[in-house]
Amino acid sequence: MNNTSYGTITFNDAGSFVLNPNGSASNQIRTGNIADNSTSVETINLKIDSTTSRNITVATGGDLVLGGVYSGTGASIAANGSGTLTLSAANTYTGNTTISGGGTLVVTSTGSTTSTSAVSVTSGTLIANGIVSGTVAVSSGSTLKGTGSTGAATISGGGNINLVDGVVGTLTVGGLTSGGATASVLTFEIGIGGTADSIATTTLSLSNTTDITIDNLNGAGSQTLTNGTYDLITYSTLSSGTLGNLSLTDGTLDGHTLSLTSLASGELVLTVSSPGGGAPAQAYWSGATSSSWATTSNFNTSATSGTAVSAAPGSATDVVFSTTSPTAANLSTTLDAATSINSLTFAGSGTVTIASGTGGSASTLTINAATTTGSGGLNTAPNGIIMQSGAGPATISAPVILGASQTWSNASANLLTISGGVTGTANLAIQANSTGGITFSGGSVNPTGSITNSGTGTGTTTISSEIGSNVTSVTQSGSNSTLVLSSGNTYTGGTAVTAGELLITNGTSGSATGIGSTLSVGSNGTFGGIGTSNSTSFNIAGHVIAGSGLVTDTTGQTVITGQAVLHNSTFANATLSFNLNSANQNSTSINVGSTGVDFGNTTLSLTLKGSSIIAPFTSYVLVAGTNTGSLAGVDGSQYEGITTAASGADGLAVGQYKILSGASLSFTNDLGFYSPGSFLYLNTVGGVDDIDVDVVPEPGTWAMLLGGMALLVMWQRRKNQTGY
Repeated sequence: MNNTSYGTITFNDAGSFVLNPNGSASNQIRTGNIADNSTSVETINLKIDSTTSRNITVATGGDLVLGGVYSGTGASIAANGSGTLTLSAANTYTGNTTISGGGTLVVTSTGSTTSTSAVSVTSGTLIANGIVSGTVAVSSGSTLKGTGSTGAATISGGGNINLVDGVVGTLTVGGLTSGGATASVLTFEIGIGGTADSIATTTLSLSNTTDITIDNLNGAGSQTLTNGTYDLITYSTLSSGTLGNLSLTDGTLDGHTLSLTSLASGELVLTVSSPGGGAPAQAYWSGATSSSWATTSNFNTSATSGTAVSAAPGSATDVVFSTTSPTAANLSTTLDAATSINSLTFAGSGTVTIASGTGGSASTLTINAATTTGSGGLNTAPNGIIMQSGAGPATISAPVILGASQTWSNASANLLTISGGVTGTANLAIQANSTGGITFSGGSVNPTGSITNSGTGTGTTTISSEIGSNVTSVTQSGSNSTLVLSSGNTYTGGTAVTAGELLITNGTSGSATGIGSTLSVGSNGTFGGIGTSNSTSFNIAGHVIAGSGLVTDTTGQTVITGQAVLHNSTFANATLSFNLNSANQNSTSINVGSTGVDFGNTTLSLTLKGSSIIAPFTSYVLVAGTNTGSLAGVDGSQYEGITTAASGADGLAVGQYKILSGASLSFTNDLGFYSPGSFLYLNTVGGVDDIDVDVVPEPGTWAMLLGGMALLVMWQRRKNQTGY
C-alpha cells in the first residue's frame, strides 16, 4: 500500500494486521478516520499525511500502533475510544492531540510530537515515554504517566500524575502546575536500593492541595523498604503556592514512617524511617508541648507534616530547627539529659537557645556528624552544625562534645554562639560563610584535635574562651575570614596563618594571648591586634599589623591602632604597617620582646592620613631600636630638615625628619635586627616638626622618653621665640 488515498481505514476483529511500505520507505498514504474494532494489535508502518483532524478510534481491548510518521500542517489527532493508540515514530503533524473516551495514548521512547501539538487529556491517559514537546493539560479523572519528557504540564484538580509502572524512572516536564478546587494526585514508587520515581521540572506552581501517594515497587510488601531520603520533585523556581500545599495521603508504608521535606535547593524529599518506634532519622523542633528535648511530642517528622516523631532524637538523628507548619514554639530549649544526635541545623528565622536544663553540666550535647542520607537522614559528613541562610541567632550554652571530626558553618547574617565549651576527640573546622559570625565564649574550647577557621564570608570567628591544652594546633586558612583570639590560651601546638587574618585583642586585659609555642604567617596571611602574645617563636612571611584589626575608612585605606609585641621573630618579604587615621588615634607600635627580632627583607610602611583628618603641622615621631642604617626612598617634597647622625648598611638612620600632613613614608631596605627592648613606634606630638629615629633601650624607659619629648617641645618653642 503505497502513495494511496483512503477514506476510512477500519480494522475488524480478524487478528493482527500490519500495513508496511512496499519498496521505498518514503511511501505514504492519505487517509481519513481510522477505526480499530479489533482486540488484537494492529500496525500501520506507512507514513500518513493529512491536512485536517483525523478521528482515530480504538475500541476496548484494542491496540493500534502508528509506526510511520504522521505528518501534515494542520493535521491533528483525536484519539477516541477506550483502547490504546501508540505513536512510535518522530511525528511532524502540527495540529493538536486530544485523548477522550477513557483510552490511552502512548508515545514510545522512539516516538515524539512537535512543540505546536498541544495535548489535551480530557478523559483517558497519556503515557509519555518519548518526547511530547507541546503543552499537556490533564483534566479531572485523567492521568499523565511515563519516563520521557513533555512541555509545560497542567494537572487540574482531580487529575493525576501516576508514575507506577514497575520501573523506577523520571518524568521531565517543562513546568508543572498542579491543583485546583479539588486535590490533584501525584503517585510515586519506591524502588530497591534507595531509588524512587521522580518528577523534574523547571517551574513549579501549586494551587490548593496536591496529594502525594507512595507505593512500594511491584506492590505492597513486595520488597523491604530502604531507609533514606528520596528526591520526588526537583525544580528551579517555585512560581506560585508553597510546598506546604503538598501532603502525603498516608504517612506509613509497609510498617515504615514516611515524611516530606522541602529543601532550599529546590527539592521535595521523601524520608523513609525505620519501623518499630526507634529514634527518628530526622526530627524537626515544633515545641508543641514544652521546651524540653526529652519530650518526644516537641519534635515532628518533617517541617510541614504536623506529625510528632515516635521517639526522642538519638545518635543518628538529624535535628532541625524548626517546623514551618505549624510554626514552632518554645525556641528557648533545654536538653534535660545527656543527648546524642547526628547533626544540628538551624533553618528558621526565630532566635534559638539550647541550654543544659535539668542535670546541669551533665546534660551535654554530642554531635556525631555522620552521613545519613542513605539511612533516612539529611546530613552529609562532616557537617555537624549548619546555620542556613536566613536562620535567626542561635546560642548553645550546653556543653558540646565532638563525636567525630566535623564542620560548624554559618551561612546566615546572624550570630552563632557556643558558650558551654567544646570537648571530644576530633578535629573542628569553623566556617563563617556569610556576614554572620561564630563566637566561642564561656566554657573552654578543648577537644583533642586541631581547630581550623576557613570560612568564605566576612563574618568573624571570635574565640574568647580559653583554647585548652588538648588542642594540637590552630590554623587560620580562609582568605576572606578573620579569627580573633583574646584569652590566655594554654595549647602549646603551633599556630599557622595560611590565609586571612589572625588578630589578638587583649590590649585592655593585661594578660598575654596564648597562640601556641610558634606562629607561622604565610605570604597570604595577616597577623595583628592589640596586646601581647605568649608565643616564643614567630616566622613571618605575610603581613604584620600593629593594632586592633583591619578597618576600612571612606578612602579604602587600612586603619590600625594599638600595639603588638614580638618575640624571637623572623620576617621574610613581609610588610609591617603603621597607620593613623584620626586625631584620637595618637599612637601605635610594635614592641620587640626579650629575644630580639630580625626583620630581614621587610617593608616598613607609615601611612598618615589627609589634612582633613589630621591637622597641619602635627608631627610624627618614629622611635626605632638599637640599630643604625641608611634611609631609602626619601622624597624631598614630603620631608624636610633631614639630619643624619649615623648611617650604616642596614636598618633605619638615626635622625630627625618632618612629614607633611597627608604624606606616606615607606622604608624598603633591609630593616635589620633589633635588640630586646627596642620599639618601632608611631606617635602624634603637636608642635614638634620632626620624625625621630632613635634608640629606646627598654619598655621601662618610656617615662624618660616622654620627658625628653616634653623638653624637645619646650626647646622648639624657645627656638621659635628667640630665633636660634
